[in-house]
Amino acid sequence: MSKNAYLLPIDHLPVVIVFTDAQTGMICFANQYAIKTFGLSLEALTKTSLVELLQLQNSQNTKIHLPLSATQLHENIFQIKAAHQDSHIWVEVHADDIEYEDRNCICVSLKELSEGQLMLSEFTQTNTLYQNLMRISPNAAFITDTQGKIIFCSPHSHTLFSYHHQDELLNTRIFDLLVPNEVTRARQQFASALEGMNTGVQEYIAINKAGATFWLELSVGVIKQPNQPPKSILLVGRDISYRKKIEADLQTQETHYRTLIESARSVILHMSPDGHLLFVNKYAEEFFGYGPGELIGQHVVGTIVPETESMTNRDLRQMIIDIFQDTQNYRININENMLKNGRRVWIAWSNGAIYDNQGRLVEICSVGNDVTDHRQAKLELEATHQQLQLQYQEIHALQDKLREQATRDPLTNLFNRRYLEETLLRELARCLREKIPLAIVMIDIDFFKQINDSYGHEAGDLILQQAATLLQHNTRNEDVVCRYGGEEFIAVLPGASIEKAQERAEFWRVAFEKLIFTSKGITHGATLSCGVSAYPQHTDDPDELIKLADDALYYAKSHGRNQVALPHSKLKQTT
Repeated sequence: MSKNAYLLPIDHLPVVIVFTDAQTGMICFANQYAIKTFGLSLEALTKTSLVELLQLQNSQNTKIHLPLSATQLHENIFQIKAAHQDSHIWVEVHADDIEYEDRNCICVSLKELSEGQLMLSEFTQTNTLYQNLMRISPNAAFITDTQGKIIFCSPHSHTLFSYHHQDELLNTRIFDLLVPNEVTRARQQFASALEGMNTGVQEYIAINKAGATFWLELSVGVIKQPNQPPKSILLVGRDISYRKKIEADLQTQETHYRTLIESARSVILHMSPDGHLLFVNKYAEEFFGYGPGELIGQHVVGTIVPETESMTNRDLRQMIIDIFQDTQNYRININENMLKNGRRVWIAWSNGAIYDNQGRLVEICSVGNDVTDHRQAKLELEATHQQLQLQYQEIHALQDKLREQATRDPLTNLFNRRYLEETLLRELARCLREKIPLAIVMIDIDFFKQINDSYGHEAGDLILQQAATLLQHNTRNEDVVCRYGGEEFIAVLPGASIEKAQERAEFWRVAFEKLIFTSKGITHGATLSCGVSAYPQHTDDPDELIKLADDALYYAKSHGRNQVALPHSKLKQTT
């Protein structure tokens, strides 16, 4: 066979193919896919042997054996790092003797295996490898005979069905793990798989040992030897009940949304970025004089929007283009529209952009109300315009207020515990990344209950507010002070060493001790106890940092109060 007769198709196959010298093992030919996979030029590849190359690429650091004759090769599966992928890939090696450029060579092919192919590779080289792969899979995996009787199952399979041990499932038919009305469909999936059809992933209602039902996602694949009928089936399943619940909840929300939209007495429509109508509510169809579904797929210009406004001669086709290019500028827009019978009307529109996860505009949602009767009255139109703007401002202000309320303690105006948990996690991650310290100080007002009991809750509230004010006025911009609960506060000090945190806590303690309070005509004071923990001295876990600071605070309070303490009974100062 001439060179051009077989090298041309080989060079473009999506499989790694190399020719190696039978005597030296050096690479003498590599196709384009091999060059792409190994990330080396053909010149570089021909200066090394395949064994050296694979040992260099092998992600498992295991010794790779390749024969000098194809007859000595046993099928071998191993993992290499591919230059064109971010992760390692599994490949299966095959070899044949070949004559190339008057030399005895070995044609070696490396076939990339997908995860499914890997699991269905006839136990690869040994049953042990195959079962090990099943053992580490997070999903439940089963091997059944062609009748559905389970002959092997992975360690996770029995927990999926609430059994105590995987052996309890052996010799059970997979169909017996489904509710009766799902069995026929499952058998059809089995039969299709045995016929070589790709059945994809199916969803069933399964039943566990206790009789409780759950949603099961099941994929089926055939295990077979070449040129032999299938003898076993591989099934991979996982519990998707939570996902189905989310889907049901989303469907319910969608139903509620549809009900709301369809019952609204406003024109509501969705437009694609090229101006075609994707959705119109029932009221819009009735308003414009169209039948159900008649507007869907139509371009807005020429159906509900004329080419130009009759009074202003404004180009409305260009206006539609501008809305998609600058939606913010057209959040509130009044323009002339037309009904199916040709009558012109004026509608005040509120437009909002809808973006996908990549930030690309996918739809414009427009809500409109007929303002034809008010068009002639300029003052009324301006008032309507101002009122619409005010409503949007109120909505935004309310949203801002709600966001603020969600993160602020109403009594002290400090951040609340929820905000603390989010902030500590974020700030600790930043400090870990930037390799800078972080400290937290847990602060507690001593004998706070006795103060409440003696002087009343108003006095207690005043002390809490004064403590909050002291902390707010004596922290850096990057520090975060939160009311943790009751009379406890936590200060997060990014970039502060444990020594600086102790100094800061001691400053707060001394300053607070100097404050004078008057309750019911009686003058009294109050003191603080503080516990300090820090990264990297103690831990990089946010929950553990809080616990250690709490332990230190407990130590301070149990050893006289009015002091700053570290974990493991290390005190900064005892008064």
